[in-house]
Parts: sequence; C-alpha cells; structure tokens
Amino acid sequence: MVFRTYVKILGPPIIGPLKELEKIAIKKDEICIMDFALVNQLSSAQADDIGGSIGPSTSRQWVNPSTPITTMKYFERSGIPITIERCKNIISRSGESLGEYDFFFEWLKKPSFEEMNRLIEEMDEALTPYHCLYTIYNK
Repeated sequence: MVFRTYVKILGPPIIGPLKELEKIAIKKDEICIMDFALVNQLSSAQADDIGGSIGPSTSRQWVNPSTPITTMKYFERSGIPITIERCKNIISRSGESLGEYDFFFEWLKKPSFEEMNRLIEEMDEALTPYHCLYTIYNK
C-alpha cells in the first residue's frame, strides 16, 4: 500500500514554496515526490525520458522510473543539490496524477505519527518566509 501526503499551496506565491517542499523531500530517503513545478518545467522530450505522458499539466501521469541524469539536471536548474543516488528514487514511479494538488510526498512505508509531525514542522518552517497557507491531506 502506498501512502501519500498531498499538499495544496494557497498562494501566491506557488513556485518558491514548491521548491522548499522539494528540498525537504530530497533529504528524506523514504520519500518520493511529484509536483506541479516539476511537471510544468519539463519539455516534451524530458517528460518522455522520465516516462511522462503529455497532456494538461494536472493530468500528466508518471509511470516509469526517471533517468538519474535528467532528474539531476532538473534539480540543478532549480538550485537544489542532489546526489546521483537520490536521483534514482526521488521522482514517484506510481503513475499517480496530481489532480487538484500542487505536490505530493509518496512514502515508501507508512509514516509514523512522529514522522508526520516532523514533516509538518519542517513545512511550516520552510514556508513561513513566503507567507502562504497550505492544506495537507494524507491518503
């Protein structure tokens, strides 16, 4: 069973907070991600490289593992340092679309209550400078 934490950013801004969520996720080996910024910044060729089907941005689905080089280039352009090992498993392979959400954390195991609280604390701290609100939904 896959456990996801979906996030909807109630901005503006949107992109800055999404980059902060990416930074949080990269540090957590037990989490994969997919987000609105990642989907929309990829060209058609890059989307094909990582298994994305092209369509409206919120309906793109990801079904194949990402290539580490393409993933690394995406995060480097965003100014987020990432190791080649982490590139191999940072992007969700589940094929789940974002739907009405801007971001999701996909846990490799069901998170504990303490892990969820820690994630929320990290999100609160990272998003405070942006003065935006967010909603979080676990599924």
